[in-house]
Amino acid sequence: MAELVDGADFVEMRAESGLRTQVDAAFTRAGVHRGVAFALDTSDAVVRYVGLGLGVAVVPASTAAGQVGNGDVAAVPLDDPGARHPVSLVHRRPEPSAPAARAFLALLPHL
Repeated sequence: MAELVDGADFVEMRAESGLRTQVDAAFTRAGVHRGVAFALDTSDAVVRYVGLGLGVAVVPASTAAGQVGNGDVAAVPLDDPGARHPVSLVHRRPEPSAPAARAFLALLPHL
């Protein structure tokens, strides 16, 4: 799995944000390194970049729920008992444009 995520473009919050700290910790718990293509100021901006096909992102479940209805993104809830708040993976609908991101999604259990 690590090789797949290493090839994916992730859209993240800026490094000093609380959400970024939580997402970094989730990847550390999973033992996976990821590359960050964009670091933005708001989770809504992160989802907009995902909707443009610029990568995938891990965002709060509440952000994903509020954005998924726009037709450009889809969300997959992530089961991470160590997360302080529920998180979801968002990607461009109907599937991510990056092959590595599609492969990463294929590894996730369908809930």
